[in-house]
Amino acid sequence: MADADGSIVDVPDVVDNALRHIASKQGFKKPHFHVTSGAQNRDGYMSTLFRCVIRDEDSAGPTELKVMVKISREGMETMMECLFGIEGLVYETLLPAQKELAGLREPLPWPKCYFSDVKGRQPYCLVLEDFGPEGFVNADRSKGLDAAHMRLALEQLGKFHGASMALVRLRPELFKTIKDQLPVLFRLPEFCNIMKPFIVPVPSLPGLVESRYPKGSHVHTVLRKLCDSFKDTFPQLMWPLPPEDGRGCTFVHGDCMINNMAFKYDKDGAVQACKLYDFQVGSYMEVAQDFMWLLFCNTEKEMRDEHWESLLRGYIDVVHDTLRASGCDDPEDIYSLDLLKEQLKRLAVPALCIQPLMWSFMTADDDQVDEVRNDMAAPEQSVSVPLRTTPKLIEHYIGLIENVIDWGWFPTVEDIDRYTAEA
Repeated sequence: MADADGSIVDVPDVVDNALRHIASKQGFKKPHFHVTSGAQNRDGYMSTLFRCVIRDEDSAGPTELKVMVKISREGMETMMECLFGIEGLVYETLLPAQKELAGLREPLPWPKCYFSDVKGRQPYCLVLEDFGPEGFVNADRSKGLDAAHMRLALEQLGKFHGASMALVRLRPELFKTIKDQLPVLFRLPEFCNIMKPFIVPVPSLPGLVESRYPKGSHVHTVLRKLCDSFKDTFPQLMWPLPPEDGRGCTFVHGDCMINNMAFKYDKDGAVQACKLYDFQVGSYMEVAQDFMWLLFCNTEKEMRDEHWESLLRGYIDVVHDTLRASGCDDPEDIYSLDLLKEQLKRLAVPALCIQPLMWSFMTADDDQVDEVRNDMAAPEQSVSVPLRTTPKLIEHYIGLIENVIDWGWFPTVEDIDRYTAEA
């Protein structure tokens, strides 16, 4: 077992074996392992995390190496196989190909992967660079991301998306190889069952905003119809299958939320850098899928009102720069601002159903987080993740509705009928 401060730490064999493999590969002669829990209470919904420092007791060996070890949780075997299979594929194949093709340099937008064992017997294991000691931490989840955080997040996302689009265009055989190995995760019954507890409160959402949009108003009528049908349409609305021609599609993060990115701050508290991580639900679909989570669910109306257009344009600039660096001379034809907005208009519809749920979830206290983790481990259709209704949540939700209306993206009753028929 791995040795921590001279004492034996009870870690699974898969962790011990992975650390010893890495130590040998990195040239450690007499490795010493200091292993602690790597998860805070709000982490590890689909995995167990360990933080490890590898040191060499031989002075001729390398300097210390700090890593995060991520192993699959017990139960939900099919889900674990999919989630870790996806993330292993992303770290082993997709991200290295993107780095090479786009000429991305350190520091990369994502952590380095040192070890991957995501096939065969469970538990599965990934060992990644630990960027916590570099000063990277999660942003405050109780607040929406401000413009400074969003610019950094979208810069990294633009590099990821741009390099993915270049791969689709310039390395079609490798693209197909990767795409064919990605499961259609969001159509799996087991995944949908995990989501069901979250969407049980959706029909109650129109009642939260009756002071602003009373019964009988157009907005309330459409919102009621949308929310009442969501339990039957949510997989298709939230994760639409790519069009046959692949227009505007690439590999996306899939869970691009505040809890899956880390930020670094200077001594005065100003945000300086961003890292993306947790690619367990990476998929091939419309690029704007990541925006649905990040911009609709993790920002506030005041910030969107002031910076929305500049944020989108800044993101597109990074995508185009990355495409050009990869050898694509037609970035505007590959992905444009107009196409991004076209996709965002359609994805604003499911955002109207999930934004309050995500806000409630992200601002939950530790006890509530534990309850959610247990529900996700053994979901039952009768179980509901409670919606913590607060004045701030209602204000946040009304702000999104107002933005969607102002942008001309609010659906009609006919739109909802069509979505329901397509489901």
